[in-house]
Amino acid sequence: MANVVQKLVKTPNPNELGLAVHVNDTLLANNPQLYPTEAGTIRYDQFITSANNLVPVDQSYAKGYGSYVFTYSEPGFMGTEKADGIPTTIFYFAKSKTDAERNTPFRTWFTRKDWNFPAVLNGIMILKDVSHKQSFNVNGTIVNADRFFPKFFELPEYVGPCVFKIEQFLSEVPWNQTSFQSTAPQPDDVDFYILGLHIQRRRVLHPELKVNNPFPDSTEVAFRTGFLPTFNGENLQYIFPATKPAGRVPYIQTDEQNPTNGQWLRERVTVYPPRNQPLNLSR
Repeated sequence: MANVVQKLVKTPNPNELGLAVHVNDTLLANNPQLYPTEAGTIRYDQFITSANNLVPVDQSYAKGYGSYVFTYSEPGFMGTEKADGIPTTIFYFAKSKTDAERNTPFRTWFTRKDWNFPAVLNGIMILKDVSHKQSFNVNGTIVNADRFFPKFFELPEYVGPCVFKIEQFLSEVPWNQTSFQSTAPQPDDVDFYILGLHIQRRRVLHPELKVNNPFPDSTEVAFRTGFLPTFNGENLQYIFPATKPAGRVPYIQTDEQNPTNGQWLRERVTVYPPRNQPLNLSR
């Protein structure tokens, strides 16, 4: 049986093939210099020429695939049954790509399924009701005081059909760690006391929120740019930093890569928020 056996292999991209080269492990043990040292640098024609200097090797693939580069290796065997086969190492070779080619999906499709998006708090307003005052008995004296009411401007939590986009990419080398970024929404709590009111919204997205006290007759909470959460005792100011993101935007739900037939298959799933939801005004 030949010491080196080659074959074309299918890839997830129907328009692209790869090469799998089986090399007898005994030949490799006696000739360790044949083993490629780094993925993406050793060309197929160089590898086959080196092997041919040791044992006769079919070089017919070199004409069409000579510029393909080594991707990775894995254990294999020659023969019809693994138990009776000859142990080998499979060396995979694939088309060398530019960064632009690696990061351009070869397949994209859309689907729809139920998903959840957190509520979005767009603003708060504290209203003073001068027509319906509160009455208190203070040491036998009736004292009237203004009533204050919070009003929240928010999109309620959404659970229902959403559009998903699935993209597939193919590369001869793995993507590095920094290319995988989590963009999932990170809601937090807006929770504070002011003018005898407990203002509370759990797990909401929001821009940066600054709340000043005392309020005039009616004051809308201002959203501005800032960084750290602060309670300023002198000015009685609450500051809640903006969440990431501050509202509903498409985000990457999953982004993963796996070795597949000698190459790296990456699949990215992006989920899109519902559109045209009415603004919910609640007390």
